[in-house]
Amino acid sequence: MKFTLRKEVGQVLRFGLVGIMATVTHVITVLFLVEWGGWGPLWANFVAFSLAVFVSFIGHYHWTFNASTPYATAFPKFFTIALLGLGLNQAIMFSLVNLLGWDYRLGLAAVIMVVPAITFLASRFWAFQPAHR
Repeated sequence: MKFTLRKEVGQVLRFGLVGIMATVTHVITVLFLVEWGGWGPLWANFVAFSLAVFVSFIGHYHWTFNASTPYATAFPKFFTIALLGLGLNQAIMFSLVNLLGWDYRLGLAAVIMVVPAITFLASRFWAFQPAHR
């Protein structure tokens, strides 16, 4: 894998833009379900995170990483990363909201600052990494 500054910065920027689209999907869904749907923050967060996974996969597969790996190979890996991210996401939300009594919006802010960095690294070096021949 050849590394160049331009390529690295471009990939991080694309990851960020796709992440912003997924995050906007996530946040709008949580806010809608909690504020207008009457859902609890944990269930709303679960549904929103799940929806954002699909936005992320399509954007990262086609644009961020320009993957050549077949969907059938990349998606299970990405989904595993997403599930681990969801676990971290839910643990952060549960800890901050239920254990520490923070407002769910602060928990949501913490989630969107921590989980994307971890998922970038896992996606880049595992999910969308072409198999070595």
